[in-house]
Amino acid sequence: MLFRSARRRLPRWSRGEVVAAAALVVAVVVYAVSDTYWVERVCYDGTLLCAAAVAWLGAERGPRSGRTVPRLIALGVSLSALGDFTWDLLDAFGLPTDVSVADPMWMASYLALAGAVWLVLARSRPDRGRDPAFVIDVLTVVAVCVLVFWRIAVGSILGEEGLGAFATVVWSSYPVLDGVLLALVARALMSARARRAVDGTFALGVVVWLLSDTGAIVTSYEGLWQITVDAGWMVAPVLMARSAWHSHSGPDEATPEGTELEVLQER
Repeated sequence: MLFRSARRRLPRWSRGEVVAAAALVVAVVVYAVSDTYWVERVCYDGTLLCAAAVAWLGAERGPRSGRTVPRLIALGVSLSALGDFTWDLLDAFGLPTDVSVADPMWMASYLALAGAVWLVLARSRPDRGRDPAFVIDVLTVVAVCVLVFWRIAVGSILGEEGLGAFATVVWSSYPVLDGVLLALVARALMSARARRAVDGTFALGVVVWLLSDTGAIVTSYEGLWQITVDAGWMVAPVLMARSAWHSHSGPDEATPEGTELEVLQER
């Protein structure tokens, strides 16, 4: 019922969104079949940077009172895109990439996206998220997701040959961040009010993004699997950028969760 309710709230695709989706498909296909390094990089990085620009356009089009969440989404997409672009530049010039200036950008992108979801969760409650029971509830979901991601990925990270101690710590932080972000999104989908404020494409984008993150760690990142993982990283920011156009109507004056009104909305 939860996912059926979420599907009913997915906004219909406009003509511009259909064109953007077609352009995304073309970019992914060209990236997959091309053997030219710079063509691949233009398709990959170009998609991410365009998604960031589109996210900011969507964030700034809404009323001033409703721009915080979409701006955080746009910031998260932008920081992730800049991190990937920076990593590619370092790699192209033969510079070290195990740990680089791209990592703080990627980590900051998680914080921005998680901040957007937390703000939606807090606004969905009459106490604005200050109830200790609610905080414990969220932290419990976060802990479970972090443990799952950690269990899946940590063995592969620790088994990387030639990876220094500092790089191991940095790489190990990503499953933790993945778990935190997924947990917040999952908790938002459990609340009728929060679910109305988090666009369905944002949740889908987060899932695709985290699947690619995990796939790049737990299996050999090469060949067809590398193309699949990279395609996920291309699609995910576009989905999240679309959500910046539809996340302006977040909950403001919250109705307490579990009331008769919410129960009726869940049906």
